[in-house]
Amino acid sequence: MENSPETVEIKKTQKGSGFSGLILFAFISFALCFAAVWVLTQNRNHKLARLHDLEFNTGYFVGNTYHNPDLAWRISFPEGMTLLDHQHLQDWKQLPQVPGFAPDSIGDTGLFMALGDAFSVVAFASVEAIEGRAVFQASDHIITQTQLSLRNSIARRNHYPCECEVSDVLISQIPFKRMSLVFVHQGQVQKRQEVFSGVAANYLLHVTVIYYNTFAGENMIAAILDSDFE
Repeated sequence: MENSPETVEIKKTQKGSGFSGLILFAFISFALCFAAVWVLTQNRNHKLARLHDLEFNTGYFVGNTYHNPDLAWRISFPEGMTLLDHQHLQDWKQLPQVPGFAPDSIGDTGLFMALGDAFSVVAFASVEAIEGRAVFQASDHIITQTQLSLRNSIARRNHYPCECEVSDVLISQIPFKRMSLVFVHQGQVQKRQEVFSGVAANYLLHVTVIYYNTFAGENMIAAILDSDFE
């Protein structure tokens, strides 16, 4: 009896399947890289556009008076203060460090800094664009939310607990919110800080004052309250 030949099933490997997979993988990788580059480029362009929007007149000093044409704002400082304009603020590392404060913590564009003797008082102003947010939120809500974020940031930078009070003030008929912070340790006031936030010429303007000397601080606050928006 003849033995039946065994049936052998031969599986054929499809030619080129490995090469096709490699091409597919390369195509997907390229697409992902392209998407990542596009996103990064869009973010960069958005930031550049935002910076371009902020390229307004950062103001200048004439004597002890600061002028800002784009904000139509003028403020005169108490005599004897050291006044630094926007250009001087570009290299913060060369400036003296103020405990619990960094100029990049408030706003996008620093306008000026004023220093009293031995840091008895420090005043700093900055602006940030409000256009993008004003469409969806009222100015009062934007200011409230910004000051809340600001308060949390300030609290993280300081070792002492602070008491906070927010009130509404008018500066040359423009409404501002005044956030008053008092830092206390073992029943003793260590430092006081005031932050004035308002909308001027479609910009969110912040003016912060840190003071250890009550007289110097009150003089600086009076200068802010007496400043003029034309």
